Amino acid sequence: MNDIPKAVFTTRGAQSVRRERAKAQSMKDADASLERSGGRKRDADPKVLKMWQDAYVASGPIEDEIGKLKREHERPLLAQGGAGFARSLIATGLVDKFFLLVHPVALGKGLPIFTGLEKPLALELESSTVFPAVATGLVYRPTRGPSSP
Repeated sequence: MNDIPKAVFTTRGAQSVRRERAKAQSMKDADASLERSGGRKRDADPKVLKMWQDAYVASGPIEDEIGKLKREHERPLLAQGGAGFARSLIATGLVDKFFLLVHPVALGKGLPIFTGLEKPLALELESSTVFPAVATGLVYRPTRGPSSP
């Protein structure tokens, strides 16, 4: 993951991302977690830090930014983030596949990602993988035909 290009999506502007990069908070948090777990602390690899610090900051309209990234990169894009980011991506209609993990736990609450759709989104199961006693991985792709309720 460290070796692939990265884009950071923000609604707070590029300046806030630059401040966060300068702090390198994620590395500090990882080091603290490692120390708490009894692991040996190690210095961050400067090459890896640079790869993360040089991430493209996408602060324009999400549809434009995703379109630009898709045009510029031949490889598939992988998006990771919270439910709000996922909802924003889904609303663009530019998501080609959904990789979902179903964990055998009923929480009774949570943050849904498929809320606020303008119309139903028909999905077709492409594959599934059962990870024994852990989770089930499901890969869905949107069907391009008429949506059904």
